[in-house]
Amino acid sequence: MKNGICPKCSQRSVYRLEDGIGSSECQYISKGGWGKTTTTFDSYLCTSCGYFENYVSKLSHLEAIANGGKWKKVIA
Repeated sequence: MKNGICPKCSQRSVYRLEDGIGSSECQYISKGGWGKTTTTFDSYLCTSCGYFENYVSKLSHLEAIANGGKWKKVIA
């Protein structure tokens, strides 16, 4: 999606909305203990087939999400 091509229908009709659809709370560990922050998503939508994806807007939050909190790792 980030390259402008829909992975479902292969059309070049992808649009991006910064700080788009939804947000989520993530927890992190700091010197003072546990903290919480909210991260937002950039949303990508294909106007040909309706498929959409969300990506975390603040890349610094990815480590916090991976290190605990409400998000659970998917085991393949």
